Amino acid sequence: MTISFGRTAGIVLPLLAAATLGAATLANAGTARPVAPVIHPASAHHGLRHVKHNAGSGPVYYTGGATLPAVAYVGATQAVAGQPNPANVPGAGTAGTVLGYFASTYSPNHGADSFTYCQTGSGFGKSVMNGDNDNTNTPHQNADLPCATPVGTGSVKAVNGFGAVGQAFGDFSGSDAPLSITEYTDWSNNQANPADSIFGRGLPFQVPYIIGSIALLYNNSDPVVEASQINLTNQTICKIADGEITNWNQISKKYASKTLSFALRSDKSGTSFSFANRLNATCTGAGETYGVSQNYDEYYPGNPSIGALPNPLPAGATTANFLPASGNGGVTAAIEATDGAIGYVETANALTAVNGSNLQFAKVEKQDPVQNLPKAAGTIKPADLVTGETIGSDVANGRAALQPVSDSCVLMMNPITYAKPAQGYPIIAVTNLEFSQTGNGPNVADLQALASMVSQNGAGEAVGSGKITSIDLYGHSNVGATGYSTLNQAKFHTTIKNAATSCIGA
Repeated sequence: MTISFGRTAGIVLPLLAAATLGAATLANAGTARPVAPVIHPASAHHGLRHVKHNAGSGPVYYTGGATLPAVAYVGATQAVAGQPNPANVPGAGTAGTVLGYFASTYSPNHGADSFTYCQTGSGFGKSVMNGDNDNTNTPHQNADLPCATPVGTGSVKAVNGFGAVGQAFGDFSGSDAPLSITEYTDWSNNQANPADSIFGRGLPFQVPYIIGSIALLYNNSDPVVEASQINLTNQTICKIADGEITNWNQISKKYASKTLSFALRSDKSGTSFSFANRLNATCTGAGETYGVSQNYDEYYPGNPSIGALPNPLPAGATTANFLPASGNGGVTAAIEATDGAIGYVETANALTAVNGSNLQFAKVEKQDPVQNLPKAAGTIKPADLVTGETIGSDVANGRAALQPVSDSCVLMMNPITYAKPAQGYPIIAVTNLEFSQTGNGPNVADLQALASMVSQNGAGEAVGSGKITSIDLYGHSNVGATGYSTLNQAKFHTTIKNAATSCIGA
């Protein structure tokens, strides 16, 4: 698809369920569903953001969302389970992080900005940004609701938000699961609704930001397991993830018999989306028909009927040993507390936990989630970037078709293109930032700079010694240290910078 950026003037039109567009489909996708064209409303923001200053300094930005990139954004000191939520930047442990470097050095406000980042999970963060989190109080509350604390506490709709002060909307959010057609449609409708907290904020601008690896973290006091970093095959992971493997001696006969508990995300999670993206593309055993969803396990009460797990489960599989937890930090903490547990978690969180003899992350197909990430990140190409596309509604046991919207400011890495990287560590996530296209008032230059900061190439690059050290810089080394990597800056920086400049306005 040709990439061209810019906001389209127009009038608000209802979304007609009967209207159709040819939906772009993914390889191995299900049947495409029709979607009506979404027309940008002509929106004069009736409450331009009041610039809140921090003790006479720069503006304060209230943000939140994905837990996968939290260590990159705010540092391990504030990102791990049990720490107060939200994180404050500048603050403890934030030097060298994405938001820390921006706040101290990179900002057009000459390092005067500050941020709070509330770890809510990708799905909840998007619901704050698109106005779906409104409670029924008058005036409506949304981002200004309290941030669920400590880190690892599940957020509750219309009860929790980003902990914003003086505004009911979020400044931006992080998400490892791209916008869905439902989330985009809700954002479109809510920003045009005078009764909604995001009225006048404009449609979304979504931009791919960094790459993260998803590790299989495990805790086993068996001396044979402790003796070396275990290696898991694709086939073994497929059978652990749906409850077919429930004992460690099913992985290897040399391991002592011990219950294997599988730790997973209980919240709407981009980490779950990315893990499921991999499972869907690689699991081919009988009954191993994984869906691709932010919701991993639909079997727990209150969770939706369609999730990532095969339904029905394969013969002999059980969820009896599943350990659900909220946020990457919560899953890490559940694994730390349970001898015999293994689960999927963002690698930087795993790195903070791998400090004991029995706690380690696995290699996958002989690839390490830290050292071999940059090679995998390098397999993502400009041709993988699509615009004007969202994720279709979840389908049972499959991958939804992409759904088009008439909005060139929605950028997305096609998930099927990174489900099976040609080299490097094979389970990766692309984490995005979502901004509002309008309603940003005098902070436009700041947000444009932030959106394009880690993709900069050449003299202005922000990643490296003395700058951002929480991410590995693709192109300088193919050996990682952090569990995060930039996109290939030489190939992506112009596209992303142009998009940020065009799509983030006042």
